[in-house]
Amino acid sequence: MQNSIKLTPQHYHYGIDQLAYFDEGKGDQTILLIHGFGEDHRVWKNQIEFLSSQFTLIVPDLPGSGKSSPLKNEEANIEEYAECIRAIVTKENINSLVIIGHSMGGYVALAYGEKYSESIIGLGLFHSTAFADNELKIEA
Repeated sequence: MQNSIKLTPQHYHYGIDQLAYFDEGKGDQTILLIHGFGEDHRVWKNQIEFLSSQFTLIVPDLPGSGKSSPLKNEEANIEEYAECIRAIVTKENINSLVIIGHSMGGYVALAYGEKYSESIIGLGLFHSTAFADNELKIEA
């Protein structure tokens, strides 16, 4: 296991918004880790340290989180976040990947998978679900 990886963000201008993401590790297989609401890439610190010796990891800060600027659309939705992920995948010329999403990141992963399933070889959800939130959870 590597000791304390120092991540350097990559920046990509998605329209007029800046997306920050981290490209770490080495390996033939790419794993994309998507954080949840109110988090950023740092939630994946332990996984990055453990997996980066065997896999290429792409770890974005979703718009409005970490080092990414918010989308200009105040009513941004999960599908728009999935398009941001697609922009990074396209920029990095990734043809196949595993996506793992935590909480809201799982919703983003599912939205991405629904639209771009041909590029996904695996999808994992942590503290997330494929079912829609009820009204109480939406309010929270």
